[in-house]
Amino acid sequence: MKRGYILITLFFVVLISLMIDISHAILINEIMPHTNNSWHDEWIELYNPNNETLNLSLWKIGDKTSNDSISLILPPFSFGLIVDSGTNKDNLTGCKAFNISNESCYELTTIGLGLNDDNETVFLYDNLNYSIDNFSWSESIKSTGYSWSKDNYSNWTTCSPTPGSINFCPENQSEEKPDNKSQNQSDNIIEQETDSSINIKDSPDKAQFGETIKVKVKIYKGDTSKYAIYAYVQDSDENRVSEKVTEHARTKFKEYSKTFEIKLDCLNKSGNYEIIVEGLGEEDSEDIYLESCYLISNIKVEQTPILIEENEYTPTSQANLLTTYPSLPITSYSVSEIPAFSFLKILFYALGGIIILLIISLIIKKARA
Repeated sequence: MKRGYILITLFFVVLISLMIDISHAILINEIMPHTNNSWHDEWIELYNPNNETLNLSLWKIGDKTSNDSISLILPPFSFGLIVDSGTNKDNLTGCKAFNISNESCYELTTIGLGLNDDNETVFLYDNLNYSIDNFSWSESIKSTGYSWSKDNYSNWTTCSPTPGSINFCPENQSEEKPDNKSQNQSDNIIEQETDSSINIKDSPDKAQFGETIKVKVKIYKGDTSKYAIYAYVQDSDENRVSEKVTEHARTKFKEYSKTFEIKLDCLNKSGNYEIIVEGLGEEDSEDIYLESCYLISNIKVEQTPILIEENEYTPTSQANLLTTYPSLPITSYSVSEIPAFSFLKILFYALGGIIILLIISLIIKKARA
């Protein structure tokens, strides 16, 4: 029986370690500890480097004097902000002063008791009060107008403030005389267009419902904090007739070439449709003619959506469904859209493991008796 208890204890140790590892993935990425001419008050930026949405409900942020509870939803590879409600920019206050979604921004009357310009530390704790991240500074940078920033999500430095977007710190590049190649690269950054653009370079003129089409797109990301690009097919009433595919462009002033593979719904309607690629505040489109999906004559099939979890999906399984039930619309969903999914999955596995361990312990005890 003692062996059973030891196994159960080890199981929970591993489980708690997994939960801590998930929490440690959230980073404090930028801190504005003082007012300046641009932002007028204090804020802290967090970054989610995971490929799933995380729910930071009842987490805590604080300084050396006190902690405050926060609640944020951070989509994959995105930023969140904790802001002083007194922040004021362009006649907008609090979270409204920043280009970020409401669910990814949280307002506090003050962060801690107000962040000191020097000799201060910011702490981040999860909902179980585990210490997730912290940063300390000893000097004031108020006169520079800079923030404390993680350059490339790794090393702390001073940088021009970029709340809610990637930190870009060219002012902290090496002061050594650059070679010609480095100088040219620097000049190219300065000369880059600030406006983003999206251009469809290659797409089919004709296809059949139920197929997967490939759309090649040239993307240029200018000076914008937006990073998601979406591709889909719609009808004349702007109703989607395909899945919505997402790609990301995270680096400013950079050109991307992306190929979107778009799965068309199985519809029994032939006609003219439109391929849409949008994001970064831009959009491009191309016309496409779609032939109807396979028809089943004289058979009525109830139009019931079939849910396929993304992590169980294979091209073969969906092809079989289309062949067997060609008139059934197939809907997929991403588990990352369910904030509590990871915790529920771990809890489910934990309960299953406990039951198995208890059964094993009873069998061992009975055998010894």
